[in-house]
Amino acid sequence: MNIPFRKVALVIATAAMTATALVGCSSDKDAKSGDQSLEIAYWNYGPAAESGNKATADAFMAAHAGVNVTLTPVTGENWGTYYANVATLIASGKHPDLMVISGEGAQFVHANKLVVPINKYIDKDPEAKTLLADIAPGLIDGFKVKGDIVTLTYGWNDMVVYYNTDVLKKAGVDPPKADWTWDDFKATAKKLTADTNGDGKPDQYGFTWASNEIFPGIMPWVANAGGNLTSDDVCSATADTPRSTRPCHSCAGSSPTASHPHRCR
Repeated sequence: MNIPFRKVALVIATAAMTATALVGCSSDKDAKSGDQSLEIAYWNYGPAAESGNKATADAFMAAHAGVNVTLTPVTGENWGTYYANVATLIASGKHPDLMVISGEGAQFVHANKLVVPINKYIDKDPEAKTLLADIAPGLIDGFKVKGDIVTLTYGWNDMVVYYNTDVLKKAGVDPPKADWTWDDFKATAKKLTADTNGDGKPDQYGFTWASNEIFPGIMPWVANAGGNLTSDDVCSATADTPRSTRPCHSCAGSSPTASHPHRCR
């Protein structure tokens, strides 16, 4: 997109976030004509974040001669602490042009006036309109607040269930079909649960996961059950609604335990 490069002082704030997107942090009054540099703050969660963002920056610079992209890694054990550290960075007087946010972050950065919506840039740029038409509507709506497009996503996460074909074959269980239901899932998990060492206790479970974080550990199940953790306007909590609590009790009728939060027995 043909967007002037700009600098801006951002509002200091923090929030807990979950997915990934790139947002412009610019202001018309702070525009610097002819400025051909961009500074991007991103969550440095590990080597993959560093290499991934560097590859994106290198590709952008290769396609836009004369533009220099500077990456500013910001540490944090999660999205919340990342935002706290970005706030500290801004308070020290360092003002990035762009910052990496999560999907849920759209509501937060819009409400706190952290970013300038990009609607007007898209309306004036034919290439941007073409790009917009090639993005799934859900990915656009996820970053739209009160009619304002906060950003265009550059990446997303797909949650999947992996299964071991050898274990299924040994148990005489057919691989899951594309249209399998909750009941199919539970039935398969039961058949794959076994006491392989003969001590009277299951040591092979039909399903388990390693993460109890909201994303990716919990939200995929809540979403598949038709639930959410907040209302559509993100103004009230809905974690205690039946559609949100159902996944935690769907595993053969058993409740999660402290040692094994989500094992289907």
